[in-house]
Amino acid sequence: MFTGADPGTIGFYGFRHRRAQSYFETYVPSSELLKVPTVFQLLSSRGLRVGVIGMPPGYPPPALNGFYISDFLTPGGRTDYTYPPALRTEIESRFGPYRFDVVFRAQERIQLYQDIRTMTRQRFAIAEALYAREKWDLFAIHEIGTDRLHHAYWKYFDREHPDYQAGNPFEHVAEEYYAELDSAIGRLIALTDEHTAVLIVSDHGSMRMDGCFCINDWLQTKGYLTLAHPVPAGTPHRTGRRGLVQDPSLGDRWLLRAALLQPPGTRTGGDRRPRRASAAAGAVVG
Repeated sequence: MFTGADPGTIGFYGFRHRRAQSYFETYVPSSELLKVPTVFQLLSSRGLRVGVIGMPPGYPPPALNGFYISDFLTPGGRTDYTYPPALRTEIESRFGPYRFDVVFRAQERIQLYQDIRTMTRQRFAIAEALYAREKWDLFAIHEIGTDRLHHAYWKYFDREHPDYQAGNPFEHVAEEYYAELDSAIGRLIALTDEHTAVLIVSDHGSMRMDGCFCINDWLQTKGYLTLAHPVPAGTPHRTGRRGLVQDPSLGDRWLLRAALLQPPGTRTGGDRRPRRASAAAGAVVG
């Protein structure tokens, strides 16, 4: 969004990237791996004043003509999450330890909701303080709270969701949170002047899931995927490289998380000739 480039040009396509030539080795992209400059860097290089809060990938925070507070991908325990470095001390002395994210997959929903609200309040309080400090040419803030709210509470507030239960204690969390977020955005906009262009954008949307297609189960049922050590249904389990075996009929290898054909030389373990890859794909799709 802030490079104008597609994932292939940028150099990665998500928050967890598969290492080249491997199915099993992954890494979290950092700001240093961007292959193209961001609009923040371009404007900064031209002498314009730029302030950025939480825009991923933002660690380590790039040097700007202004400031940069890194994002929710910041490694745990790191203190070098601001540029300039001295900004961290100011933030923590005025607003307490900086909250990059929340543990949104936790089962304790009451505390999680409070954590999301606390995180958002802190981020916007910091944004207001920094925005009011001077006249910025570009000022950007990324709020992860909406994403975490949707992940954790969608079934509680969406009356069309198959698991929705009327009267549950979280059925109004979306209304409450968005009302609070709207007020926070309003206070920030109130600091701008009539010449300021304000853009509110989203990198993706959300919606309920009425069901799902479990491709790994389907592959097993059809005989295209076999586990070396079968696990009873409902048992938490992470299958690694040793948990996969070749299909006895096609000689195909399938990854559990993504049914991917492996032409020779593309990834570790590839054992496919082009014709066999086409035949295997045809057998599965057909």
